Order: sequence, then C-alpha cells, then structure tokens
Amino acid sequence: IYLRVTCKANTSAIALLQPAMAPNDTILKDTLDPYETKTYELSDSIDRIENSPALDAAFSEIHDYGLLLKGTQNIQAYYEVGDRNNPEIFAFKGKNALGYEFYTPFQDILDNAGGYPETRQRIDIVSTKDNTEIVIDNIPNDIRNFGTGPIGPLTLDKGETVSLVAESQDANKHLGGTRIRVTNDRGPIAVTISDDSAEQPDGCLDIIGDQLVPSEGLDGTPVIGSEYLAIRGRLGLPDVTDDPNDHVFMVATEDDTEITIDDGGGATTTIGPLMAGDMERYEVDTSYIHLKSNDEKPFYVLHMSGFGCESGGAILPPIDQCTGSYEVGTTRSFDNSGDVYIYNILSRSNATDGFLVNGDPTIIEDADFDPIPGTNEWEAAQVELGMINEGDSVLIRNTEDVFHLGIINGGSTSGCLYGYFSDFKVLDPFAEIDDGEYGSTSDMFDCAGSSFQLNSTPAKDYTWSPSAYLNDPNIQNPIASNLPEGNTDITVEVTGACQQVASNKVSIYVFPETKARFD
Repeated sequence: IYLRVTCKANTSAIALLQPAMAPNDTILKDTLDPYETKTYELSDSIDRIENSPALDAAFSEIHDYGLLLKGTQNIQAYYEVGDRNNPEIFAFKGKNALGYEFYTPFQDILDNAGGYPETRQRIDIVSTKDNTEIVIDNIPNDIRNFGTGPIGPLTLDKGETVSLVAESQDANKHLGGTRIRVTNDRGPIAVTISDDSAEQPDGCLDIIGDQLVPSEGLDGTPVIGSEYLAIRGRLGLPDVTDDPNDHVFMVATEDDTEITIDDGGGATTTIGPLMAGDMERYEVDTSYIHLKSNDEKPFYVLHMSGFGCESGGAILPPIDQCTGSYEVGTTRSFDNSGDVYIYNILSRSNATDGFLVNGDPTIIEDADFDPIPGTNEWEAAQVELGMINEGDSVLIRNTEDVFHLGIINGGSTSGCLYGYFSDFKVLDPFAEIDDGEYGSTSDMFDCAGSSFQLNSTPAKDYTWSPSAYLNDPNIQNPIASNLPEGNTDITVEVTGACQQVASNKVSIYVFPETKARFD
C-alpha cells in the first residue's frame, strides 16, 4: 500500500493523520520541496487504515480508520494498492471530494471472484465532523447486515468510518446507484468505492475503484457534470481477448435524465429517461465517446478500462464547465515485460501545443490530438510514455490552459492501475496567505516587519497589486513584506484557464510597531 504525494509551487510540510485516533493520530510527517514527489509505503499500517473485508466482520461497526492528509501549501496525492496482480489507484480529490450527497457508479458485468469469498463491492464512508448523521438509500441489491435498507441514520464522528459491503458477488446483484447523504447540519463526508477481484471471462482478477465526488460541492455548485469524454484504453482488444471491452457506467442524479452518446464515427445512442439513482452502461468500442445529458442534468460516469483482460476504473471529470488542472504529478508503478504507461489527455484546442513532460515539449505534441466533434473546443490524445521507468516521477504541465489527465499503467497479463488526475470542480481563482499551520487564510493580522507567503490558483499569467510590497508581482507565489501599518488589500488577476480572466484578493492587517519606553 502506497501514498504518493506531489508538492506544488511552494515548499510544503505534510502530515498524514487519523483524527479519530487522537492522541495517537499521526502516521507520518515530512517536508516536500517545490514539485517534488515522494512515495510512502503504508503496508505496515494496513490494519489501522483499511476497513476489514473479512467475512465474519461486522460491517455495520464504526471504526477510527479515517485518513486526513494535510499540507501547509498546495499538494496532490493518491492512494495506491500496489499488489502486482491486483492493483488500483484511488486519486484523492481534496476539498472536491467533500459533500453531503453521493451516488455510486459501479460496474455490473463482472462477478467478484468466487474463489475468494471475501471479495465484494464496497462503499467506505468517512466523516469530517462529529455527530454527522448519514442515511443510505436507493440500494438496488442487498448490503450485508442491512438488506436493501434504507440504512440509518448512522452517526459518525470526525475521522470515523463505516464500510457497506454487497451481500452477493454476482454482477447482477451489485450496488450501482446507491445514494449516501448527510441528513443533519453536520458533515461533510467523503466516499470511496471499490470492487475487489472483478473477474473477467479469461480469468483475470482486478480491483476497480476510486474516491467519489459529491453531486454538489460545499458551495452548492455541481462537481459532477452534464458532459463527458471517455477515451478507450486497451481492455478487450481483439488480439488479446474478445470480451468484455471498455465500458462506461452512468448514474443519473435527477429524474427524467436522457444521455446521448456519440461514438465519434457518426453514430449516436440515447439512453433514458433515467430517474435519480438509475444506472445504465455503454460499451466503448471506438477510440472515444462523447456523452451529454438533456437540460444540463448532472450525472456520474465510471469508466472501466485496462489492458487485455486486466481491468481498472476511474470516475471521469466533467467537461461542460471550466474544469481541469495546469499541472499534475504522478509516479510510474510498473515497468515489467509487457507493461505500458499510457496518458489519456483531454485538452482545449488552444493548448494542445503547450504540454511539458518533466520540462520536455516533444513528448506530448499538437499532432497527437484529435478534435472531438460536438464539443467545439476539446481535443483528445492517447500517448504511450515508454521512456518513463518504474519508480520515476513525472510532472506534466500545460503553459496555456487547464487539461484532464487519465493514467493507465499495467499489462495484459499482470494488472491495471487507472486513475484520473484532474480538478473536478469549476475553477474559482483563489488568493491565500500561508498561515504556517497546515492551512491558509485570506485574512491575516500580524506584527510590523513580518513577511507573508502568498499563493494563487495555477494559471498562465499573474498580476499582483500593489506591486510595491512584493518580491515579484508576476508569479504564482510572491512574498509580501514591508507593509504599512493598518490594512492592505493585495489583489491577484489570473489569466489562461478556459481563456478567462479572474481575480481575488487577500487582506493583511499590520499592527503598529511596539516601542519600549522607560521612565
């Protein structure tokens, strides 16, 4: 079990904590340099960080296993199950993972391996606040100890977890469309789904899973979307195995949702109408597909992909609004014989020539991209990075605009890791001040003579003002110093994301200098 963490523009201290286990709540602490990636093995701590899948476990029990990863500056991270023959990536989505209502997209075409009785589909829930009441309903098939519910309210304190497990291993008795929601004024919560040892017809067994995003963010705006692109991987290719192919699994969150799918070759299929919590699937047998709902109704998409008969899964990021990342850090997990390392990339047309891979502009180029009809601005590419070796860290950037990045690593006779590394939420530029305590603030009070580390949203260009107090007004992370007494507002204007211009500000109040005087 690995935790892989990438530091962004500023040096960051990090801490991996288990709040419900205080005072023995610290698993690790470290400091990362700008754009440094580190890997931490957590295998020795597995009994205190993962809910037990044993058949005789009481899955309705509440545990203290919730993880909280904090940084003093912006970081990116993911949790990796690194078993060579049953691996998967669970990409952490930060604040975008927190919410009050979730629906679960699951695959429903593969059984869990019958030779391993403990393998099941699971829903793991963690609370961020004490006394959070949670109800689980719209359950399509039996959950062990609960049946089809409704379940709850279950009460969780900060850092406490509960695991809900499918009673059956049969594909037609899985848990797609289950709803999890907070029913009091506490929360928010985070939800992770997993599908252990999903068995392909050729006998391959793989875990499929990801951390979910809520139907709405903490500010009430959507995190899921009404439009998506899925780029086919190499699952079920004819020269390896015939069935099954890549699939997407779609869950509606509003009644009367219709989803139109364009296969990129001129054929379209409309699915629905679906009611909230209904799930449908679609086989991806072309290079890519474009999915869009009626009336901008938001829905979830889980993409099952991989190599040959080795499967992985990832929640897809929406493309109907200004979403994506300027920079993503990853580490190649496997590089054995027959393994490949693939980037599935979604970029706006104005930025396909702006990619840097560890600073190299020749690895991902404009010629690699194909325009996607019906989207006006999006293009897709699938690039194989054979020059990246096992254990190598990679930083991919775009100098022009935000992008979405999916990574598929593995081989047709080993295993598959699949994860999307993207900012799912609609971009909202921020300006912040480092408070030195695993966090940041937009307002600060301090003494005369102090200096302040500022930071903003990754962007193409920055203009901070007033510039007189800054070491550089045109970078993401300037230092402010020599501020006058009283309040000073410092504003940043950022450009680039989705070809938009936006601004935000911080406020710093400097107390008058204290002078000692003796009579």
